[in-house]
Parts: sequence; C-alpha cells; structure tokens
Amino acid sequence: VRVGRRIYDNLKKTINFFLPTAVAQGLIVIAALLLNRPLPLTPVQILWVNMVTTITLSYALGFEKASADVMNRPPRPIKEGILSWYSLFRIFYVSLLIMIPSYVLAVQFEGTVLQQSMLLQSIVFAQAVYLLNCRELVKPALNRQLFANRALFVSLSLLIVLQAAIFLTPLGHQLLGIGSLTLMQQLSIAANGALLFAVVEGEKFITNKLQGRQKAAPVKQ
Repeated sequence: VRVGRRIYDNLKKTINFFLPTAVAQGLIVIAALLLNRPLPLTPVQILWVNMVTTITLSYALGFEKASADVMNRPPRPIKEGILSWYSLFRIFYVSLLIMIPSYVLAVQFEGTVLQQSMLLQSIVFAQAVYLLNCRELVKPALNRQLFANRALFVSLSLLIVLQAAIFLTPLGHQLLGIGSLTLMQQLSIAANGALLFAVVEGEKFITNKLQGRQKAAPVKQ
C-alpha cells in the first residue's frame, strides 16, 4: 500500500508539473497573435524547450520519497480523478505566472533574437523552479527531505549544463537562433522565477491554513 501510494503521489506531482508549462507555452503564442506580434518562439526553440525539460526534469519527481503521513491518510474515493479542482486551479494560475512575467520581460528588449532568447531562458528557468514547488503539492517544498532525492539535483545540474551549452557557444546560437544574455538579464529571469516560487509556496500556506480550520471546525449536529 505504501509503495502504491508513493507511486500515485509522484504521478500526480509529475502531471501537475508538466501541464502548467505546456499551457503557458500555448498562452504565449496566443497572446502574440492577439497582439499582432511575431511568434515569440520558433518551432526549433519550442522543440528545444520541450526536449531539454523532458530529458532532464521529467523523471526527477518519480524518485521522490513517500511523504511522512502517507500511511495516515484515509483511502481515496474510488471515483476521485487524478486531477482535482484544486489541481486545475493550480495549473491555471501557474500557467499565467509563467506566461505573463516571461512575455512581459521579453518584450522590454529590442530585437527578435534577444526577445526569443529571454523568453526561452525564462520558460526553462520557470520550469526548473516549479519542479521544486511540485516536490510537495500542498506542503512546503523546502523541507527536510529536500536533499533525499538525488535525482532531482542531477536533473537540475544537467539542465544547467545544457542551457549553458546553447547560450555560451556559437553552435548553440546558430542552431537555435538565440544570443548571449547579460548578467542583469539573467538576474531578471531569476527574479521572475523567485516570484513564481514564492507565490506557489504562499498559496500552499494559505490552503493548508484553510484546510486546518475546516478540520478543526465543530461538526453541527
């Protein structure tokens, strides 16, 4: 039972991780079309974003350890879907948190190549940050088990190496049609990622508080 619940929990984490990033990419394209602007990313760049995250990040959450309370939870209802209303709410607002800051930041700069470079790096960085959020769906991500999943840090390290390879080499620039980014531009992207992480963790805190009050409320006879 413990192993089954762990596998199920990690599957939910993986789905909750991938869907917002996929939706965010679609929203960015839709926003560009509605604003009558060029496509924000080329097909090759979109392929890279999906490929690099699939290679590096897709398996990390599958190695998460079982939660401490995994055996204290009651059996889930038979008709309960893998995506709850809460999960759909999370997917919706995280998609916007990835899409809006990334797109707004990118269009502040002149030149299609620079804008696409900023957007590509922003989306990949946001996915890496949100991966940390998804370690726990409703509990704080930065807990004692943070370093228990070595696969998580191997995945993030590999992602950093691959991103550095395309942004710091002429071959990467030529293949993806991107350019180098300055330190300040990278820090701006990191700030967007920090905002995403903080908002999701804040939402978890509020959700836990509300759930705690509901459980503590006396049952009316």
